[in-house]
Amino acid sequence: MAGWNAGSETRTRYEHSAGEAALVRNATVYGAPTLLAVCAIKGDVYGVPVQQFVEKTTGRDVAMGAVYSALDRLEDKGYVRSVMGEAAQKRGGKRKRLFEATPQGLKVVKDLRRVRERIWLQIEAERKA
Repeated sequence: MAGWNAGSETRTRYEHSAGEAALVRNATVYGAPTLLAVCAIKGDVYGVPVQQFVEKTTGRDVAMGAVYSALDRLEDKGYVRSVMGEAAQKRGGKRKRLFEATPQGLKVVKDLRRVRERIWLQIEAERKA
């Protein structure tokens, strides 16, 4: 396959910056669907709507623990930040942990889109050839 040499870091047609590659790799490993959900959801972003968004868009069941694990990793990487919301009576006085994407997280989302678009362009080009 052109552009790939198994066992090495050879890149030809698929050049990308090291920074872009690191951001995309980290986001992929640390929950790209979760980061995309945080960016896409309007209003309060907390565990339940993130879980629902990921389940709806991927068509797969997602455990709440997996959502919070991904959110924690994304926060550790600096892609999201969280604050504790106000206590709510209907939640028994519990507070929601609210999330938002950081500027770095938004950059990762844009980089993910660029990389995926390049991949699809390559797939289409290979099929036409």
